[in-house]
Parts: sequence; structure tokens; C-alpha cells
Amino acid sequence: MPWSRAEAEPLLTGLDKVPGVADAVVDRSFYAQAIKHGTPVTDEGALESGHGWGSARMAPYELVSGRAPRAADEIVVDRALGAAVGSDLTVNVTQGRRQFTVVGTVDGPGHYFSEAFAARQQPGVRAIALVAEKGAETGAIVTAAKKVLGGQGEVVSGDGRSELQPRYIEHKRFLGVQLISAMALLGLFTTVFVVASVLVLATGMRRREIGLLRTIGAAPSRSSA
Repeated sequence: MPWSRAEAEPLLTGLDKVPGVADAVVDRSFYAQAIKHGTPVTDEGALESGHGWGSARMAPYELVSGRAPRAADEIVVDRALGAAVGSDLTVNVTQGRRQFTVVGTVDGPGHYFSEAFAARQQPGVRAIALVAEKGAETGAIVTAAKKVLGGQGEVVSGDGRSELQPRYIEHKRFLGVQLISAMALLGLFTTVFVVASVLVLATGMRRREIGLLRTIGAAPSRSSA
């Protein structure tokens, strides 16, 4: 269950004071899908494509052009979308289609809105990201963060952060693992089948030769004592 705004505020304050933490950022994910020429742009991650601008700090995406969104009708999008800074863009959100002004582009997927707009789309808080200071020790931050949260949440770090990945990526990885496993089994079966077939063929081709040798008394060599 997500934290309410009242529950999240003291957690943010406490986590922001943890030694080694430069900032505590609320990560909100909600439905957002761009509309171009009257048609929704294909995006398999649309259900979780919308974020507040603060979430961009959690990803390796940087502004390619423009600036961060400040007003409720401003948006930053992936430059691959082809929307120029200053242009209008229709985006389908939970409340329906809305018009936004593109104020910036980034070099990665997602639709980034002002924090106030994101909070209205997703009032509950499911994740708080801790931006560590340069050179800070991760283990110490994790230990301190657990004390702040108590039993109100779970702290993940390193590879454990994969729990927060979008569901469509998790599904893709599952399919990838299944495909690799199937190919490995197929490769093993093919190898065993080919080796067995070669051995049977080699034995069959020499059957008359082996029979003739056995007839004249040939036997496997034995080492003399």
C-alpha cells in the first residue's frame, strides 16, 4: 500500500537527514501516452510512463534541450518523440487528453511533469529515492534508512532495486529467460543426438571389418605383466 501524503512527509524529512544522503526524492509513476496526429504513440510502458521531474534524477537521462517543467501545463519528453521545445503536445493521462507545452527533451523514455501535477495524478507515494553524496557508503545509508522507516517500508539497494522496475520490463526479462532456457535445451539435445548418430554410423560402417577380425581371432590388446 502506498504512503499517504501525511505519512510520506515525515519519512521524507527523516530520510533527507540521513548522513551521506544529498536528497530524498519522491518517485511517482502514472499513466501517460503522447498523442500525435490524433493517434496514440505506441508505448508498451505507457501505464507507468508519467513521472514528476524529480524522478529524472534516478535515471541516467539528462536534458538535451530546454529546461525542467515548472507549471502544470509543461512537460519534458524523450527527444525520440520528435516534439520540439516550444511546441504543443497532447498527452493522454488518467483524467483524459490534455494539452501541454514541451519545455525540454531528455535522452531517454518517459513523460516528465511538474511535481505538483504528478502529485495530483498519483497522490500516494510508493517509492522514495535517496540520492547519495559522492563517496558516501551505501551500507551506512541503508542501515540508517531502515531505522527511519521502521516497519513502514522496505529498503532496497544495488541489484535489489530491480523490484522497482516497470512491469513490462519484468515481463520482457521473463520471456528472455524462457527463450534462453529453451535454446540451451535444444542445443544440448542436438549435441547428444549428433554425437550418438556419429558413433552409431562409425560402428555400422566398420561392422564387417570388426566381424572379420573377430573371426580370425583378433582380440583387444592386453598389456603384458
